[in-house]
Amino acid sequence: DLIYKAARHKEKYQHLDDLVSNLDFLSFLIRTGKDINVVTERQYGLYIEVSRPCVKQASGWLKSTTK
Repeated sequence: DLIYKAARHKEKYQHLDDLVSNLDFLSFLIRTGKDINVVTERQYGLYIEVSRPCVKQASGWLKSTTK
């Protein structure tokens, strides 16, 4: 949703900032789930593997809007 909004609006910064913030919060929730044994080590590892490129791309987009 936030990627779509950023693509459609001239002012992309706020949408991309929200995207990075939401991804960070999701990582926090998954890590907390692992810490309290709701999420297994394997599930956590898979999440990290899948989410890392998304976080990296979103952060790059955000950084490019501030130049």
